[in-house]
Amino acid sequence: MRLPNAPAPILSPSGAQAAVVQDNVLALIDTATGARRDIALPAHGSGVAFAPDDARLAVAAGNAVALLRVGASALAQVRAALPGALFRWVLGREVLVAVLRSGERESVLCAWRVGDDDSLTPLGPPDGLALGALAVYHMALDEARGRVLLGGVRGRGAYSGDGTPFTGSVGLTPDLPVLWKGEGLPFTPHAYLYPLEDGDLVITQRDRMARLSLNALPDVEVVDERAFDTPLERVALSPNGRLLAWMWAGEGDAMNLHVAHVAGLQPVASGRFTLAGNFPALAVDDAGTATIVAGARPDQMLVVRISAGQGVRTQSVTVPAEADSA
Repeated sequence: MRLPNAPAPILSPSGAQAAVVQDNVLALIDTATGARRDIALPAHGSGVAFAPDDARLAVAAGNAVALLRVGASALAQVRAALPGALFRWVLGREVLVAVLRSGERESVLCAWRVGDDDSLTPLGPPDGLALGALAVYHMALDEARGRVLLGGVRGRGAYSGDGTPFTGSVGLTPDLPVLWKGEGLPFTPHAYLYPLEDGDLVITQRDRMARLSLNALPDVEVVDERAFDTPLERVALSPNGRLLAWMWAGEGDAMNLHVAHVAGLQPVASGRFTLAGNFPALAVDDAGTATIVAGARPDQMLVVRISAGQGVRTQSVTVPAEADSA
């Protein structure tokens, strides 16, 4: 018998909304109030991606994807088929990009235009862009410049975490051109913050951060590189690309968090809190309020919000629990 797992919540870019998918139910939680709304799914749910403005999200159920307006009671009727198992994806205001497993070791990138009526129109080749043996663990959209950033591992054992680190960028035009394959990186990234307000990319590794200009891909320019006094264990960028939040572990379940301006790292907010939960996610809004969510128990999600004016606020929210399996 396998016991139910704690939920792995997904945060919207601002942290205002959290989503938990369990079986055929999508739970949407307002992280400020704890209010929860359940949406029935037509098949087993396998993924959620929020738009940058938090107003819409993509939901994968079975072998199809549909859009949902925050506040609506059901998924849009127009759906797109997924030609493989969903691995990572990212939703913009006008485009949806997904990396799917097309075989035991192979990946494919597919993209769709998002219509005002929540329709999804394929962008690019019918079968997508073949990525080969590439496991993508990070995706970020720069819709203003028409490209998507990919970060992951390449090689025959990529899906088991064994391979060569990979960073790249793909253009969001009908031929889905590969714009960059990671040339010029000053170090191997552990995390990515993208896009900044001006389209720059920030990469981090342990206690190091570098800012790169991507204005002349495939050539990149390192415009800033610095060391931090604290570990950059988990990082997040505000939707407007101006604020950076990072957290790191203390003793036991104790956690520390800072929010600062990307330019100059002037502090905005900070706090210490206890995080007795699994699968934490971090977001920061344009005003500097940071939100952390984590699965506390199979039917509980922990929410921590930190801001300069209100300090640290913590609450526990009941969520749908995974069914027991014998």
